[in-house]
Amino acid sequence: MLEGYLDITNRIQKDPSKKFSFTIAYFGRKSLFAFKNRLQDLISFFGNLSGIEVIYVDADKMELLDVAELADYSRIIIPNESISIPKAVNTAVEVSSSNFVFVLPVNYRLVALNLNETKEFFLREPSLVCMTPYIINRGKKYANLVKFGVTKDKIEWMVVENSKNPATLTPNEFLGVYNRNLFLSLGGYNTELPSVLSEIEFGIRAWSSGCMIVSNNQILVDKIADIEEVIDVSLFDQSKPIFKYLLAKRPILEILKDLGKVPFYLITFRFKEILYIFSEIKNFVRNRKKVSFYPPDLEKISSVISYLP
Repeated sequence: MLEGYLDITNRIQKDPSKKFSFTIAYFGRKSLFAFKNRLQDLISFFGNLSGIEVIYVDADKMELLDVAELADYSRIIIPNESISIPKAVNTAVEVSSSNFVFVLPVNYRLVALNLNETKEFFLREPSLVCMTPYIINRGKKYANLVKFGVTKDKIEWMVVENSKNPATLTPNEFLGVYNRNLFLSLGGYNTELPSVLSEIEFGIRAWSSGCMIVSNNQILVDKIADIEEVIDVSLFDQSKPIFKYLLAKRPILEILKDLGKVPFYLITFRFKEILYIFSEIKNFVRNRKKVSFYPPDLEKISSVISYLP
């Protein structure tokens, strides 16, 4: 998934037989300072890192001098060039040594995680590709979840936060514990798409293949502000037309329906709606050939949803 990169660590060289049962992988360009803090956070949280692999993806070559002191405790991945969030996540999962990989931005601190319970959940449900955490930001706990159900030949979406392990279309801003083998078998995230669309496309492809993505409010991360360079994760509004256009069996028909609203918007001076429709049509035309998923199997998705608690 990622060609041409440095992989620096001393952990395996010191003990070639070392086995890891769980991986925690951080990503974030030019953020080695924040990663040092996260490494200390993990040592404080777990007591020691025996059996836990720690990876930092997307370090900058300019930070090479600072890597040596971290190599005894972690792996540092330094790509030849800046990479996108989807590519960073793909790389983190691909290079990991265990089958359970917790991927998160480097400005998120682990607050709550029971390793045994998490691994047992994955072992009980082999179709689970990702378990996404809840986020604490400025003292408030939240999750950007997309709950969905099937009505007739359409998928209906709604945001929920109530159930313990609700089904969600996508991970919470790419954060989550991934089943490495299952994630790689699906092809990971589509790196040809913009980040927000790549996350949506992956969710549809995963559910259409019979896999599950769920949230667990017992896994918590805290968003903090010690990162040197802000990681730009744009949130996607699942109610917007581009989602409908890409999923539709007859996208042109859906576009024509929205264009039919333009005269009404004109006479009611709703110019923002008109601009939005044309903007999303442009996005659809630009991205449709990059999208690799097919219209989802509604019966399969419905059966998987009914299985969830």
